[in-house]
Amino acid sequence: MKSGDEVYEFDNALNLVPHYEQYKPDWICMDINMEPMNGIQATSVLLNKFPDARVIIVTNYNEILYRTAAINAGVHAYILKDDLHQLLNIIHPIENSNVHNSLS
Repeated sequence: MKSGDEVYEFDNALNLVPHYEQYKPDWICMDINMEPMNGIQATSVLLNKFPDARVIIVTNYNEILYRTAAINAGVHAYILKDDLHQLLNIIHPIENSNVHNSLS
C-alpha cells in the first residue's frame, strides 16, 4: 500500500454499505464466506448503490462457479488467499484496466 492508504475491517456484510458511504475507501477486499450474506451478494448490493466502488474478492475458493459469479457481480479482481502477494500488484495498476483474474 502507498503512504496514506487506510484499512478498515467490518464485522459483517450488512455494515459494508453504510461504512463505505462514510469512509469511501479506494478499495474493498472481501471474502466470499461472510454472514449474513456472502461476499458476492454484498458486492452486488454495494455496486448497486455505489457503481464506482472497487472490490477485490480474496478467497480460498478456486472453483470457476465462484469466480464467474464474482465477476458477474462486478468485482475488479478475484485472488486466492494463497496468492496474497499479488494484492499490491493488483491494487495499483488496476486503475485503468478491467477485471484482473489470477486464476487463469
